[in-house]
Amino acid sequence: MQFLWILRLAWLILPLTTGQTLLAALDDASSTLRITAFVLGFIAWGVGCLALLIPHPIGLTAIRLNAPVVAIGSVVASLVGTQQAIGYVGLAVGLAAGVGALSGVVADACVNGVAYGDEKRFTLRAPLSFLLGPVPVFWLLTVGALNAGILLIAGGQVLLGLAAVACGSGCSVPALKAFHALTLRCAVFVPAGMTLIDHLSFADPVLLAKRNLAQLGPALQGTAAIDFTQNAPGLRLEGAMKTPVEIAERIDGSNSELKMVSSLLFVPTRPGAVLQEAAIRGFGSLASHSTASQS
Repeated sequence: MQFLWILRLAWLILPLTTGQTLLAALDDASSTLRITAFVLGFIAWGVGCLALLIPHPIGLTAIRLNAPVVAIGSVVASLVGTQQAIGYVGLAVGLAAGVGALSGVVADACVNGVAYGDEKRFTLRAPLSFLLGPVPVFWLLTVGALNAGILLIAGGQVLLGLAAVACGSGCSVPALKAFHALTLRCAVFVPAGMTLIDHLSFADPVLLAKRNLAQLGPALQGTAAIDFTQNAPGLRLEGAMKTPVEIAERIDGSNSELKMVSSLLFVPTRPGAVLQEAAIRGFGSLASHSTASQS
């Protein structure tokens, strides 16, 4: 929680640090371009503040879209603007706020904004194929194109700006749906056990009943467990059941296949925190794994 409050503070002081660096970088720009850049920056800052101060899955989607804007903007502003101390401070704060907002701590805090009762949620890592392909491409075609287009129009490049805005607008709906769906993938601790919610792997949420879990911990090399990680990077956790459970594995967007599964693999964003929560909830022998990895 200390990290989250430090990040909130860094985001709150962005106008006094990175904002000043951005204004200095636009000294020679037209007043229209300066005002437009200021408004776009203020919107990004305001959305980020709300997402961090009022955690919610929708806020997680918003801050994941906005954080790269802050990080990239701080780098560009420092390169073309002042090289004085304020420029370096603005760069440092902007990078810290932008990169920190993409951390697992923020993600878990946001998804727990809709948790109810005795429930604790932990996000799952995005597949590597998504991180190296659709995620950056969709971001460039939506957030990148919209911001660049508006700035181009303000700078006098109307036709090019309109084309960029049209591209961003056309791609925004499917991209936002895809981005938000990724934020909803999580492992949820409930009194009965742990539920895996992953639209990429399962047709329906999968409950790993506490009474049926024989082991939960870091997967060993060469394990025979069925891989539901979607090749996500990070430490793989293995959940082994005493008796097999029936799982509807998603084959494609609309089809699934029923399988009897004795053990499975998944990759949470913070595996150490997941194991610690399992130990706190008294998952029997699972408590011995709680220090096997770091959150």
